[in-house]
Amino acid sequence: MLKAPTNKPLYGMFAEEALPYSIDRAQSSEDQAAIPTLAEMTAKAIEQLKSHPNGFVIQVEGGKSRLGSTRQRYRGIALRPSSF
Repeated sequence: MLKAPTNKPLYGMFAEEALPYSIDRAQSSEDQAAIPTLAEMTAKAIEQLKSHPNGFVIQVEGGKSRLGSTRQRYRGIALRPSSF
């Protein structure tokens, strides 16, 4: 994903369902190799869009916080802001 050209459309799908929590990704070398961080995805999106002649709007959301609280994954929730 990081090496994708900036002059072509880019679509990234890194999991069939939800991405792993950052803390779980950090403990898996397989996930680290296959799934970019939220910060990396955001940086690439900005790189892709920054030269658009009409500008751009981007919304970045870490959506697993609520899910984590219902599953009592408090450590994952506490570390979620560090993903940005």
